[in-house]
Amino acid sequence: MTCDVKRAAGALVGMLLASACAGTAPEAPSDGAPQLASCPPGQTCAPAAAAAAVPGAGTSATAATAPNAGSTAPGVAPGGAPQAAAGTGTAAAGSGAAPGGQAPAAAGSGATPSTEGPKGGTWRMMGYDETNSYFNPHETILTVGNAPMLKEKWRFTVAGFPPGSPVVAEGKVFVMATGGTYAISLADGKKLWERTDIAGTASLAYENGFIYAHDVKAVLFKLNASDGKTVWGPVRTNEVTECDGTSSPIVGNGIVATGHACGPLEMDSRDHTKARGGVEAFDIETGTRKWVYFTVPETGENGAMVWSSPAIDTQNMLVFAATGNNYSVQGENSDSIHAIDIASGTRQWKTQIRDTDTWSFRVVPTGPDYDFGANPILGVFDGKQIVADGDKGGVFHAFDRMTGAILWQRENLSPSASATHGGVLMNGAFDGKYFYVVANHPTGRSAVLHALDPAKQGADGWPAMMMPKITWGAPAVANGVLAVPNDDDLLVLNAMTGEKLAMFNTGGTIGGGSPAIVDGHIVVQSGLSYYLDTSAKNNNQVICYAVPGAMVRDEVAAPAGGTMSTTPTFVPGSATWSAVFQEVIVNNGCNGGSTCHASSSGGNLVMQTKADSYAALLNIAAMGNSGTPTCAASGIKRVVPSDPDNSLLVTKLEQAMPACGTRMPPGAALKAEQIKQVRDWVAAGAKDD
Repeated sequence: MTCDVKRAAGALVGMLLASACAGTAPEAPSDGAPQLASCPPGQTCAPAAAAAAVPGAGTSATAATAPNAGSTAPGVAPGGAPQAAAGTGTAAAGSGAAPGGQAPAAAGSGATPSTEGPKGGTWRMMGYDETNSYFNPHETILTVGNAPMLKEKWRFTVAGFPPGSPVVAEGKVFVMATGGTYAISLADGKKLWERTDIAGTASLAYENGFIYAHDVKAVLFKLNASDGKTVWGPVRTNEVTECDGTSSPIVGNGIVATGHACGPLEMDSRDHTKARGGVEAFDIETGTRKWVYFTVPETGENGAMVWSSPAIDTQNMLVFAATGNNYSVQGENSDSIHAIDIASGTRQWKTQIRDTDTWSFRVVPTGPDYDFGANPILGVFDGKQIVADGDKGGVFHAFDRMTGAILWQRENLSPSASATHGGVLMNGAFDGKYFYVVANHPTGRSAVLHALDPAKQGADGWPAMMMPKITWGAPAVANGVLAVPNDDDLLVLNAMTGEKLAMFNTGGTIGGGSPAIVDGHIVVQSGLSYYLDTSAKNNNQVICYAVPGAMVRDEVAAPAGGTMSTTPTFVPGSATWSAVFQEVIVNNGCNGGSTCHASSSGGNLVMQTKADSYAALLNIAAMGNSGTPTCAASGIKRVVPSDPDNSLLVTKLEQAMPACGTRMPPGAALKAEQIKQVRDWVAAGAKDD
């Protein structure tokens, strides 16, 4: 779904920003762990297999082009007003052939990520990439085996609350909060740059060295990832001034796409005829508007906003959008999945699952407000290309991606649902085997986690798990590890069994996005203000957890349309400080506390970051007070450049009984090649590369 809760809960979270304030004090973390238990057989928290259709839902896909849908508006210079719309067209529904004769995605591949950009060390968009799968298929460092070793690495405080998913690339964490946009070092949590003029509740997007930001004023920017400077923008993403920018930008096939959201219009009784949901596509290089797709006609039906992020099918050249409820006049386009041609912006098909959902805050509601607030997920299972989504009524739907036909639906994912809390507020992750979906149970102030098996028409792959709090964020999965937000708790589970591996209390509600899982790190945004639920906790923080051996890749961006290097900035095994820090100190867990002598025995040796470690070693006299004799009394220096024999670090690694103090690390010695690597680095001058 899009990066903030506003789209997730539909317009009811539209006033989310009204309560945003920088510097809110964090609530104290809870001392108690939630009681996680599988639902007893037969109870409603573990519903039966999918029903054929939702009552009142349509089961057929339509290809008729909506009035004014797909109008193109070329020639919009960055920051300029759109020119007159020109050109419409309609493609036949159900065309199974991919444009240009491209073959469908391989069976069993799960998500179908773009071939552009880096393959490791990144979480590029809100849902990992343009497929919104929340699945990192390239993760190798975090495993089911080492997940219990996760520890908090750093926290960074932002201005305002930060709903959404963090973006990770180039060794940086990119975050938008209601008080600004930030780049943070993944290695040590230090601020690299800040833009206080670009703020909101959407997640950011990264592509080939650039950041795309859709701020609360419904304007789009392209920034240099290296320094945050503007490349182009601001570009208006909706002509209606009452509309806002809650939809997270999604990048693929040369466009950046955003949805139309108009929370202020839904929150009062102003002119609803101006409220037209839609998707806008902009040229990734210039910011020129390429087309506008409206979900509803210019007159008659209104609403059907795209609160969530679109998804982009880069093989079949399609954009998918999920729509919200109508505002005051119902029609055939709300609570629907829309498939849009990426070149022309014209409708390919549309499938509506509920046609009786007309709702706005200050008009007598006639519908339940059970629309789609979550983003569409693209995946492949058993050779079938799927687009899937969960709605606020607690139903999860799987559609044929090429025709819009409903493949299966899973109802009653939770015992209750509501307009303010769902059902499914944030969509699920898909790793090629299960859809991991959380459905809220508002009357019970709890939530239910499911692993839906597409091979069994959405039946549970393992017993549904009741969680003790409302969930505002989305799950993320990588390498068999599932990270699930549950209010201010972050649960880390075995994705194949549901077994709990670790749990952390962040001190703030995790809302509007998912954790990012990258190279042994789990990064999460913590803090939410929601005026319709004062239990949401706001601590305005970005938090990084890591396992021993977590890697930071400082990747170099390639030109647009090219690829990016995923090679670390050091040669593995080399006698360089970068290699020594990552491969010897970090990979052996020696940067996490006292286990490898850090900060122990009065030695004041802190090795948590690369910079701190270097400063604490080079020409610094030993301070430890353990062993006989103590190192503090020895006068020996930790590292003497070009003199490994008189460098305490080397002798403590090499000798069971060093000249002073005790061996580093305690217990078993390091591998001979790692000890030699440290010795060679010191002998070469102990330079900081």
